[in-house]
Amino acid sequence: MTIRLTIPQNAVYEEVKITTSYTGAKSNDAQGAYTQIRTTTSDQETALTRFWFEATSEVTSLLKPFLISYSLEADGGEGYTAELEMPSNFDPNLTGSIETSLRSYFVDSITASWFRYCNRNDVQSYEHSAEAALIDARAKLYHRTKPRRPSFNQ
Repeated sequence: MTIRLTIPQNAVYEEVKITTSYTGAKSNDAQGAYTQIRTTTSDQETALTRFWFEATSEVTSLLKPFLISYSLEADGGEGYTAELEMPSNFDPNLTGSIETSLRSYFVDSITASWFRYCNRNDVQSYEHSAEAALIDARAKLYHRTKPRRPSFNQ
């Protein structure tokens, strides 16, 4: 059974922007921290792109046992797309949930990397959240449905 996972880069960047803006606005030094912590479009073109590729490398390692192919399409493209060959007892209903977990990983990983430069107090929290999202995705990838006994109704 083949499944396809897609993590849109622009949507991840938008969530990172919302997270960093909110964190900056809620800090004690609201005005100074807001402009220092929040990400901008120019940050996306420089630092965040590097963090994006670091996250894609980690996700590709996770998916490697099932990976048929993957692609990275920058700005305006789909983002990260992976095609996986899953065992026949994989539950395809988990596909959307795996994408959600991976998307959370991307957002938290990129946010943690960004915070290493401008908000060190929150780095560990986002690294922990990113790791938890990756563990959740791994658990779903390796979950198998139980075999079902055929019903012989006559």
